[in-house]
Amino acid sequence: MSRYKHFDDDLSAADLNEAAVLPELDVDEPHQLEFKPQLRNYASNTLSSANKFNINYFKIYFSRRTRLERYLIIIVLLLSFILFASFSTLFYHQPEKQHRDDICLTSACIQVSSSIYSGMNQSVKPCDDFHEFVCGKWMKTNVIPKGHSTWSTTKELAKKNLIILKSILEQQIVINNPSNIFNAEQEAMKFYQSCMNISEIEKQKIEPLEIFLKNNLNLTLNQWINIDQNQTWQDLFVSLTKILATKYGFSYLLPISIGPDDKNSTWNVLHINQPQLGLGSRDYYVNSSMNNRSDPDTDTRNKIIRETYINVGAELLQLIGFDKNQSEKRINDIMQFEYELAIVSLPMEALQKPNETYYLMTLKQLQEHYQSLGLNIYTFLNDMLNINGSNPVKLNENDQVIVLSLDLMSNISTILNNYLLTPNKSHIVIDYLIFSLIFDISSHLPHAFEQITLPLLKELYGMDSLPERWEYCVKETDGAFGYGLGALYIKAVFGEKDRQQANDLIANIRQMFDENLNRIQWIDDPSKNEAKQKLKKIAEKVGYPDFINNKTKLNERYIGYSMIEAEYFNNGIKIIERERRRSLLKFQQKVDLTDWSMTPRTVNAYYSPSANEIVFPAGILQPPFFHKDIPIAINYGAIGTVIGHEITHGFDDQGREYDANGNMRSWWTKLALNQFEERTKCFVEQYSKYTFDGQSENGQRTLSENIADNGGLKLSYLAYQKHKQRALNGGNNLSLPGLPYSNDQLFFIAFAHSWCSLETRNAMHFDLVNDPHSPARFRIIGTLANSVEFAQAFSCQSKTTMNPSNKCHLW
Repeated sequence: MSRYKHFDDDLSAADLNEAAVLPELDVDEPHQLEFKPQLRNYASNTLSSANKFNINYFKIYFSRRTRLERYLIIIVLLLSFILFASFSTLFYHQPEKQHRDDICLTSACIQVSSSIYSGMNQSVKPCDDFHEFVCGKWMKTNVIPKGHSTWSTTKELAKKNLIILKSILEQQIVINNPSNIFNAEQEAMKFYQSCMNISEIEKQKIEPLEIFLKNNLNLTLNQWINIDQNQTWQDLFVSLTKILATKYGFSYLLPISIGPDDKNSTWNVLHINQPQLGLGSRDYYVNSSMNNRSDPDTDTRNKIIRETYINVGAELLQLIGFDKNQSEKRINDIMQFEYELAIVSLPMEALQKPNETYYLMTLKQLQEHYQSLGLNIYTFLNDMLNINGSNPVKLNENDQVIVLSLDLMSNISTILNNYLLTPNKSHIVIDYLIFSLIFDISSHLPHAFEQITLPLLKELYGMDSLPERWEYCVKETDGAFGYGLGALYIKAVFGEKDRQQANDLIANIRQMFDENLNRIQWIDDPSKNEAKQKLKKIAEKVGYPDFINNKTKLNERYIGYSMIEAEYFNNGIKIIERERRRSLLKFQQKVDLTDWSMTPRTVNAYYSPSANEIVFPAGILQPPFFHKDIPIAINYGAIGTVIGHEITHGFDDQGREYDANGNMRSWWTKLALNQFEERTKCFVEQYSKYTFDGQSENGQRTLSENIADNGGLKLSYLAYQKHKQRALNGGNNLSLPGLPYSNDQLFFIAFAHSWCSLETRNAMHFDLVNDPHSPARFRIIGTLANSVEFAQAFSCQSKTTMNPSNKCHLW
């Protein structure tokens, strides 16, 4: 299935909780802000002849002082001169003298300038450590809020967006008067209220879970707790697998999804992924030596995480009725089962190779693996895909499904046969399925279920507390009714002028990629022509999907999503069921190219290889990333590098395997491909040298994102230079107040400012294991160390930290 390439995954586990409010400045009287460098310029332009220096007066004054006073005066003058000289060095790299008319004093400019200025540590030389130079003070004056494991400028913006949604959702009067609001928006408010109704959630205890298990799985908690461990349970396995996969998408051992065929991207087909593990990543279960990266410290940390997972799992089982001995024995068996699944699962590096994880398997072949377990694949899939009752689908043994690996499927069936057909092990598979389900939906149960998970959250991410309830509930509501909320969100923060200017930026950067292709020597003409065709056909989505402004279409999107304010658990289950239905109905249908994979408030962006499209939600098109009224240097340095990043994903080590139509196809000549692979080795070696707390970054794992970061920076800078020439005397070519740097320098400062961040120690280790992106610090220094333009803008001497002689270049 096509992989989405995110600019930054704010939905990842380590980033459970986004951000804080951007500082609100009083900008009614901008001249009152004490930006001293700018005040000095103003004074120099208004100095009158009456205030000119009088040398004779000074001689008389000086002769009348005592010797001690004269010494003190000389010392003060010398110190003043030194301070003046030091202050003046701030302007050393500024080729253009600023005048008042050259400075942007709009509220947006003052806000962005304040945000950047207050975060900088200007005592550090930019050529020594640009991350510290731009983010040093930000890191000292910010703290990671409670309930979070990371904090950053992007999280600040995300939190601001959440607060806007919170304000919308808490307009209680609208709920009581349905005629004033879209149906979808009203249901979103009901869902939010049900999530915030803690007293009702606590009062119901685990009754909603018990009813769900009995009504849907034909199983009571007591039956599960006292399951006979001396018999086999193939029939129950088949029953649970069918119901969970079909109705809710909880297909833990046979993860079935519907999505574009990577080799026929206009058509939706069946995909089977690898089993889901409780800890997510395979790396937590296996020793680092199995990944050819022996790291005893990492192995020790992972062992602690596994032990914590077992303890948390045992406590969760005790909450629903298991005794202590039962819970400990059963959760240890589940962990052993997950370990065996992890051993045969593919590592992240393998999953990042699309052409090596695309295999067609006939249903006949698949049936052979599950025949002994009593699972009839044909019946299972036909029942699943005909949920609308009209029975338009009839699969047969020659129909195909896309799997990651033929060996993977064989190995999983071997493990399942070993467990399910063995009397004292068969129940473990049932335990795994039900425990995984309860673990996934535990956040919809009383607070004690969430509180139990805190030790695991602490070991994985360094979190000491859960997020505030309102924040959790706003995110849940956005996930369930993102388009309904999005319609109101964009009215508050995102206008058509914003959208048009963002489109203009995209067009400029896309054009620069095309022009830059003409200058690249390592890629031959046949491959270059294919690249140009792909670039030309990249589709773009900006701000929000258009249908959300149509009341009728918006309501149609959420038909069947009727919420009850006192039933948070059931509301959540209903949404999961409706979304699964929507997904399954896409089978053997044309891909809907109007679909979005992010909601409008999201502070992120992505590239889809199979759709060959770039997507920028309104949530990221806000200060400090973007504003229609701030200087172009800031827009190009912040959101422009994100735009360039997503475009470059179409030509990274994974995106290059897809053609202009989004189909996986080899369109490179052998010569060009060899050159490409040789140049990417440089990035792998560079980023693998970066370490945190003794743990090295895996430069191969982060290669795609590093290629995109480097390409995005270069493309945006070149597009900015071209735009700057066109707008040399235009209003959007102004500088920011209080920042004594050239616009070229501000471009790079804005880029780095986007990545100012704090992470707990555990969150950093989590990211090094799970995140395909480099940590924020490495994204700054790694990318800029490869930039000739950066070194020129700051006059960095050769072989300094930020201007090494060996640089990696691709696009």
